[in-house]
Amino acid sequence: MAPNNQSGRRPRRRVRRTRKVSFDASALTEAKQQAILRVMNEYTRFGPKQVHAELRRTRHDISLDMVRIVFQRAGRKEGLLSRFLGR
Repeated sequence: MAPNNQSGRRPRRRVRRTRKVSFDASALTEAKQQAILRVMNEYTRFGPKQVHAELRRTRHDISLDMVRIVFQRAGRKEGLLSRFLGR
């Protein structure tokens, strides 16, 4: 007879991040900002993740953090804090 500890289930262990993700604001050039703003204006209902996915089809040098910064500067509600608030 097995002890009453739900032994058939796997234990849940937290995965620790090995390095902190950082964003260099100097990497956000005017051309990158214009590309992000163009997609933002073309697809007005998209959030940062959808805009980033659309940009990844053509450009590989724009990160999701860059898109979030531009959203925040443009005054859109899906800014940098949206990932922490769970929106």
